[in-house]
Amino acid sequence: MKICILSPGRCGSNFLFNLLLLRYYDNRENLVHTHDEKVAEQLEKQDFKIVTLRRRNMLEWVLSDRISNHVPGGIQKEIEYYKSGNVDNVIITKDEYQLRRQQLIDHLSLYSSKWVIFYYEDLVENPFKIIHCIFFRQLQWRGGQEKLQYKKSEIVINYDEIVNLENQLQQINPY
Repeated sequence: MKICILSPGRCGSNFLFNLLLLRYYDNRENLVHTHDEKVAEQLEKQDFKIVTLRRRNMLEWVLSDRISNHVPGGIQKEIEYYKSGNVDNVIITKDEYQLRRQQLIDHLSLYSSKWVIFYYEDLVENPFKIIHCIFFRQLQWRGGQEKLQYKKSEIVINYDEIVNLENQLQQINPY
């Protein structure tokens, strides 16, 4: 089966891609990972099944995205950084939060309604259940949630302000 994994980032797409590559695919010809919906559209024409990843919780998604920008070197460096305990605090402005939130919503609006949707929270909870759903064409599975061992409320100095902002934005433009 040809699979293209598509996400706007911070949704576990690298994790899913590497897991599939290590366990189920000998090469990358039939497995593609991208953040570009135009690439996914082209691959769909070549009989690729498009699997999209996103998060249910917009607040967690945007905060994860913004915090990750302060740790250069990708997810492995990020994990090492948080395990070290020497974590710098981050301030996220309201404008920065609103801009990134809208960018994520706009990005997702470009996705085809025919594409399969999975959620980061489910992937982390039970990756093999997601893989089973991909291969056996089930469209969704809902499960629990697990996170890296740090609290965003302890890293983002103005966390309460951003939470209040997200609550206000949900009233205006629900995700």
